[in-house]
Amino acid sequence: MPRPAAGFTLVELILVIVLLGIVGTATFSYLGLGAQMYADAADREKLLSQSRFAVERLTRELRNVVPNSVRVSSETGKNCIEFAPLISAGRYSPGIASGAVTLFSPAGWTELTSYSQPLFMTVYPVDASTDIYQQGRVASLLNLSATGNELSVTASFATTPRDSPSARMYFFGLPVAYCQEGAELYRYQRTGLDQPLSGRTLMAEALDTEFYVAEPPFQYQDSLVLTRNSVVHIRLAFKSLFADRLVFNQEIHIPNVP
Repeated sequence: MPRPAAGFTLVELILVIVLLGIVGTATFSYLGLGAQMYADAADREKLLSQSRFAVERLTRELRNVVPNSVRVSSETGKNCIEFAPLISAGRYSPGIASGAVTLFSPAGWTELTSYSQPLFMTVYPVDASTDIYQQGRVASLLNLSATGNELSVTASFATTPRDSPSARMYFFGLPVAYCQEGAELYRYQRTGLDQPLSGRTLMAEALDTEFYVAEPPFQYQDSLVLTRNSVVHIRLAFKSLFADRLVFNQEIHIPNVP
């Protein structure tokens, strides 16, 4: 009696192909879901890291500025906050009209005398942000000489300002600005008090532009309202590739009195 031929029937082959297709589809969907979850988590982590860095950097710089040097500006597609970074401060004697004064600091003046960038000086109080940028109370021609804890300063003002009630001077560097431009946040620095913003550096990206239709990202309440402090409100919103929104809403207090 002849033996039956070995092999698979057409029905069996079709069933195997169907089963392999089902298993392959399920496996691919499982692996695809895992890859999507990983990409989602990685994008959120990247977004969180860069947004935290940008907000922390801006916050630290704003906490060390010349009082009343903060100003905000808005134009189409661009919202900026600008300020003069404080380098050092102290009380002077005799009166500012003499053109040559002496300041004292227990910590000394190493940071100030070793400052390599352009340095400016203003007499407290700075009445408004225009005083810094229009140089109404700013001396840029400085001659500094430190001996121990004493600093001798020879300064030249375009118009001699009135003396400070507390004999207070501030030394500051070139103004800095943070600007939201579309979906990016840039940091600028002026090359002079009367020069335009330049040298921009990208600080963060993936900002949610829809978030700024109602309110700008930076708001400033100056000392004309608050006697002892100015307040800066920061509202930065970021959007991930998966349309998640991450919002930083921060309030920074800037002291206006020595």
